[in-house]
Amino acid sequence: LFSFQSYCRSNALSLNPSKCKFLVFRPQSLSHHIINLSIDTILLQLVHETKFLGIIIDDRLKFASQTSLVVSKLSTVSALLYRCRKFLPLHSLILIFNSLGRSHITYCSSAYYTHLTSSLKSRIYSKQLKCGRIILGNNLTQSRDVLLSLHWLSLHNLYLYNSLTLWARQKQVIPQ
Repeated sequence: LFSFQSYCRSNALSLNPSKCKFLVFRPQSLSHHIINLSIDTILLQLVHETKFLGIIIDDRLKFASQTSLVVSKLSTVSALLYRCRKFLPLHSLILIFNSLGRSHITYCSSAYYTHLTSSLKSRIYSKQLKCGRIILGNNLTQSRDVLLSLHWLSLHNLYLYNSLTLWARQKQVIPQ
């Protein structure tokens, strides 16, 4: 931390210690040790979760809060779709979901998807299906039918697609 402070001073960067917090990643089996970090004699606050680049990261890397945020956003989108379903054509409803809903599902999903429990994954997946059923205006019982009708990928397949696309770009298999 001291070397970081020195780097900031030498490059004319300023730190605001009152806004700085820190997070300690540890397995559940380890007990919580009290750690004191300070910048310019101001103690930094230890937090158990924080938002970083739009993703809520917790000290156990469980991403339950991130999942709740995505589910909340999808609930808002499903309510919007429900209100608009009688007035807008199918392609407009799909466009609304893709811009407001799908973006929350896919944003950085490759970073946290593998850490989610099956119950957290199913919460997101069920909200995705709810939006699909609202868009289609029917109650298709098979989730596979909803996804096929809208040409959507399931949550797991979205993760695979995004991860493989990222990998291929890094290997320069597909052009940017």
